[in-house]
Amino acid sequence: MVDLITYERIVRELASTKSSVVYYNSGNDHATIVLENILLSARKNVKFLTGGFNHLVCEDKDKRFVSALKKFLLNNGKLEVVMNRYLNDKTAYNSVLDVLKQYSSTTQYRQNISVKYLAEEFQYKGFNVHFAVADSSMYRLEYDTEKFLAEFSFNGTSKCTELESKFKEIFDKATSLDLSTLKY
Repeated sequence: MVDLITYERIVRELASTKSSVVYYNSGNDHATIVLENILLSARKNVKFLTGGFNHLVCEDKDKRFVSALKKFLLNNGKLEVVMNRYLNDKTAYNSVLDVLKQYSSTTQYRQNISVKYLAEEFQYKGFNVHFAVADSSMYRLEYDTEKFLAEFSFNGTSKCTELESKFKEIFDKATSLDLSTLKY
């Protein structure tokens, strides 16, 4: 297993070259690095199917995930989110939801942010999954949501097509959340 600095260098290289290599991550630190690079590489849209932006991934000490999310939104990126655990676990402060709440309160960004809730596990090929898809080419598919085990690619269009179809199916039956009233 490679050390975190080497892993980060590998992921940055895969992102900058838009590599079609399918690579893997294990653990929350790897997940943070991959999702940060997806957000920094995305130009148009990012779709998250998530429990509720797990603090072990999104509340990293350097705020890398939140910083990348803000940059994406500031560049007028479109963000669509479906969460399945938020309403069950409101015990901790969540800076990602805070950012989404803040940005969606302004007319400049409101139309680019859509957050929904669906109270069921997300199934894909027999696994409970979370995933992110960006610009129909980048993805991270987490097939073990407790250990943060995932595969990802920065140029995996065929897998993205599958995941976007699954996302649309779930997004269409999920309930919109009013970000202005979110409590945590």
